[in-house]
Amino acid sequence: MARLRLSRPGVNMSRTCTACSYGRIQELTLAGRTDAEIAAVLAEEAERSFDLLGPSLGDYAVAG
Repeated sequence: MARLRLSRPGVNMSRTCTACSYGRIQELTLAGRTDAEIAAVLAEEAERSFDLLGPSLGDYAVAG
């Protein structure tokens, strides 16, 4: 997998997330996975990532 530069504080994190997803889609496509398989893999990986990220954020990202 290509090595990505991590976002610095204040840099839009969505760019990094998008780049990671795009790279993963390329890997799965080149491996011959179908669109449905790619969608399932990405959904599972995203859920696992957000499950790990949530506790580290605490109340930081809570609106209101």
